[in-house]
Amino acid sequence: MKYYILFSACILSLQSSLLKANTKEDDTLILSGDFTVNVRHAEQDLILFVNPIISSTRILNPLIAEKLELKGGWIGGKHFIGPVELKASSRRIKIDYDNGRKKDRFFWFDRPASQKFDGIIAPSSLPYKIIRYNLRPKSKDEKIYALPIKKRGGFGLNGGYGIFQFQDKEIKVGFDFERNETLINAPTANLFASSANGTLIGQTQKIPIRFGVERPVQLLKLSNSIIVAGLPINQMLVRVSDDGDASNIISKEEHNIDEDEASIDGDAIIVTGKSKKKRNYTMILGRDFIKGCSSITYDMDALMLNMSCQAP
Repeated sequence: MKYYILFSACILSLQSSLLKANTKEDDTLILSGDFTVNVRHAEQDLILFVNPIISSTRILNPLIAEKLELKGGWIGGKHFIGPVELKASSRRIKIDYDNGRKKDRFFWFDRPASQKFDGIIAPSSLPYKIIRYNLRPKSKDEKIYALPIKKRGGFGLNGGYGIFQFQDKEIKVGFDFERNETLINAPTANLFASSANGTLIGQTQKIPIRFGVERPVQLLKLSNSIIVAGLPINQMLVRVSDDGDASNIISKEEHNIDEDEASIDGDAIIVTGKSKKKRNYTMILGRDFIKGCSSITYDMDALMLNMSCQAP
């Protein structure tokens, strides 16, 4: 019998850089340039992009899995991008990291996770206590802006992302170093619009999300800024029909939230067979939000996500 895990990895395709400097100690990984880590399996060198996604998954490109002669085990995977369902195989394999060898579960789909590297891995899935992204030189007047990190959960796939507590809702937070705009899903847009007098602006357009799948988005502008870890944001792109429906946002007075609306929990990781689904709130912070930041650090021991940034 084959079992499936329903999971998601907000998979981002980030820019490659001419400069790259990975310095490691036993408990620390410092990333710059193209933000990759070099690992090894069965005498094969692999380059994985360390993707600050809302997930703790490890994903290989299908051609790499084929090259390594990996055979899918009894645990498979399903990943939803809006209504689009992708299926994955998985296998636990021995991986040599710079600080030792581990046996970790990797997934692969019939589409590449990365167009530039052999696959992707989340910061929380690496065997380091500290994972730091050096984005640019540090300035003198920077402060630390922090969010808690969700502890990793079942199968080691869930958790590992930042948490923004807004009112009584828990919003999952990740980063996109390539996209300028912050990207949120429909339930998050409904929440922000009703709380900060938000309006959808302009026409709906389709943009690539991950695995080459495009989804409709629209710009949401807020009359009152939302403060995320001490930093303000007042506009973002909304995936208007993903995990719910945000197409009717007009203003604070005219918008209603249907908390009973059924939706596919596209960014959660649950074992297939669970009937109860929690409403899913996601926010992928873009370059406009972190343009004043010199570094982003995942402290997996303290479960804190620290951004070193200039004050707004």
